[in-house]
Amino acid sequence: MNNILDANFHSNIKEEDFQFYKSFHQQENAQEYLSLLKENNIPYLVASAQVLLDETIVGTGLMPKIVLKVLPQDFQKIAYLIEEALSHSNLNLNEHYLNQLNDEELMNIFNYPDEWTVEDSIIAQRLLEQRGKEVSREEIRLLQKKRLEEIRKGKSVHPFVMILYFLGVILGLYAHFIFIIAGLSMAYYYTSSKSVDPNGVKYYTFDTQTRQYGQYLMYASIGIVLLEVYLYWEV
Repeated sequence: MNNILDANFHSNIKEEDFQFYKSFHQQENAQEYLSLLKENNIPYLVASAQVLLDETIVGTGLMPKIVLKVLPQDFQKIAYLIEEALSHSNLNLNEHYLNQLNDEELMNIFNYPDEWTVEDSIIAQRLLEQRGKEVSREEIRLLQKKRLEEIRKGKSVHPFVMILYFLGVILGLYAHFIFIIAGLSMAYYYTSSKSVDPNGVKYYTFDTQTRQYGQYLMYASIGIVLLEVYLYWEV
């Protein structure tokens, strides 16, 4: 993250406390969000997304350039404010892009809150109601809760991947030290990485078994490095 474009937070809040909330292609597109956050005194940070690849190679049409970050504890509050704002707005649902989806596809928006925005969920509910299919907010929250419980279990990584990294660490003893650094870095990532769900709840990115394998990889890698250092000094 670089080039902070706009910010609204007190000195007692650290920049690293903010978590990704939404991305935009242009700063102007974020103004509605920023106005809502300012009106309700919600801390935020807007920054330009760092482009890691040459734009002439990958293009810029689909790459978001602006990133909005807020505090995790404010995720649900923002969702409520957006829901309230949309409930009093007069949207032309017939021209909304979600109107192209069938009923089953609209229902899937509720099943995957991590892949859709709060606005999408509300618009999907309105479209279904317009089509004569009533879906209460309580039903939607239950579907979303089920999905959030699922993703909070963390992602699974096959043990074979860990074995490959371990072999890479061993290779690093004979080839280049960068392989050892990569192995240890990935071990730390699998063991300690955390994500934030749409409700602002932090959870381990990977499941218990993967984190356990990550610990094995880390301990084994450190052991190999220490052994190599010991043998080197003995010689």
